[in-house]
Amino acid sequence: MGNGSSIELRTEASVLQTTPEVSQGLSVAYHGKKDLRSIIDNAMNHSRPETVIIVPAYREPEGIRLTLNEINVNLNGAKLLAVVRDDGDETLRYASTLASDTIIQTSKGKGKAFTEALRHIRNNGGPPSNVVLIDADGTYPADKIDPMLRILRERPEVGMVLGNRFGVPNGNGYAIFNPYYVGNRLLAMAHRMINGVGLEDPLTGLRAIRYSLIDGWEPSAKGFDLEAELNHRIASEGGSICEIPVTYRHRVGEKKLRIHHGFGILLRMLRCFGPRRIFHRSG
Repeated sequence: MGNGSSIELRTEASVLQTTPEVSQGLSVAYHGKKDLRSIIDNAMNHSRPETVIIVPAYREPEGIRLTLNEINVNLNGAKLLAVVRDDGDETLRYASTLASDTIIQTSKGKGKAFTEALRHIRNNGGPPSNVVLIDADGTYPADKIDPMLRILRERPEVGMVLGNRFGVPNGNGYAIFNPYYVGNRLLAMAHRMINGVGLEDPLTGLRAIRYSLIDGWEPSAKGFDLEAELNHRIASEGGSICEIPVTYRHRVGEKKLRIHHGFGILLRMLRCFGPRRIFHRSG
C-alpha cells in the first residue's frame, strides 16, 4: 500500500439527504480538497444542458441500439452524444436514429473518442452541468444513470459517481473463473496499492462526471486506459469519487477489451499516480 490509507464510508440516507435508492450502497472513496458548491451554483444556469450522455461505439450495432433505447426510456429528454468509429456496419445508422447528436470518430480508441466528444461539447453550445460516459455494449443498466446524477446534484463535494460492477452480490454476469473478472480485480488492487485509496471498481465503464472538473481538459489516454486517467483527473481537481452498485450484464456483440490491454491500463496508473501521490492519510 502507499503512504495513505484506504478511505471508504458507507453513509446513511439521512446524512446524504437523498432517496434510499441513491444512498443504498453508496461508498465514498476519494475525498476532495475544496468546496465545489460555487461550481454547482454556476452550473445551475438553465441555459445550459443539464447532462450530456457520451456513448462511444465501434462495431456495436445491437449493443448501441439496446443502450440508446434504454437511455431514452429511462431519461426522457436527455442529450445523447454517440461517438462512432464507422466501419460500414449498422452502428452509425442506429446511432444517427436514436441519439440526439452523432459524430464520426476520426481517431482510434475509447480515450480518443472521449476526447473528440469533449471537443464537440465545447464547440457546440454552453457547457453542461454533467456528462455521463457509458459503454455501448448493453452491459450497464441505464436506470442507474438518474440516481448517479442525483448524487452530483445533491452532493457538491462529489466530482464523479461510478457504477460498481462488484457491488451486487450474485447479481452480475461476471464469474470468478472469467479471466476478465480476475484481471479487473487485480487492476483494482493495483489501483489501491499505487494511490493508497480504495475504489472497488475503478475501471467501470459507467460514470457520471461533474463537467466543470474536466472543462478544457483533454486526456492523454488513447484507449481503455481512459478510466484510470479520469480517476486521477477528478481527484487532482479536488472532487470526491463515490460508487453505487450496478448489475453488470452479459455484453451484446464482440468484446473489444483483450487481456493485453491490462498492461496499458497499469502503465497509465503508474504514470498518473506513481511519481507523486496526491492522496494523504485522513484524520
